[in-house]
Amino acid sequence: MSDAFCSNALAPDSTTADFLTSYAAAVCQLGRAPATPAEFLEVTGRSDLPLDRLAHIWLLLPQFFERFARGQGEFHAAAQLLAAQLAGPLKLPPLPGPSQVPARCARGKQTSTGRIGRPLQFRTLLHAPVTELGVIYLFGMLADELGFLVEQLQPSFPDCIALRQIGPEHWERVRIEFELESRNFKTHRHPVDDCDLIVCWRHNWPDCPLEVVELQSRIKDLEGGSRLPD
Repeated sequence: MSDAFCSNALAPDSTTADFLTSYAAAVCQLGRAPATPAEFLEVTGRSDLPLDRLAHIWLLLPQFFERFARGQGEFHAAAQLLAAQLAGPLKLPPLPGPSQVPARCARGKQTSTGRIGRPLQFRTLLHAPVTELGVIYLFGMLADELGFLVEQLQPSFPDCIALRQIGPEHWERVRIEFELESRNFKTHRHPVDDCDLIVCWRHNWPDCPLEVVELQSRIKDLEGGSRLPD
């Protein structure tokens, strides 16, 4: 996790070291990564870290923090817990039975998680992405294997600034836009000159003028036990 990645996600008056220490403490207390920014804030009491800033990076934090913390004594326990969580099957809480559903929910409007994708069961992702957030989460899982280091995630266009390894001693800075489907880039009327790379779940823009990383095809290489292309 680069300094820029952390600094852009934290409040101006919060240091990166403070955040990392608090995140490690939350992992150790829960025995896993905090499931949501709200849970993190509840456990740590860090009200100085705004939810809107954390939300932009939350899906990527377990993977990036685990890699960042390797070999660092103060974060060793948290790194081990995260490594075990990321390597093992995802454990979901049991669904409540009818008698466990709160009365207010039973009487009123039912909450819904919306659409879900086809069963995928790729590492900690149970279903194929159906939104851009799913693409961001999957990219976070694969960034290291794809040769990327994330410098910055942002709510404005482009979504991500990253470093990509192009040789043993050479890296290049790339501007990345995340899309569920590559043609959405055109639908959203994003300026081609201000982006270098589209990362998407499905590539369906044959005449795309930009380089495209289609995650759907990349994970097939991993599912088959082969290495991702260099």
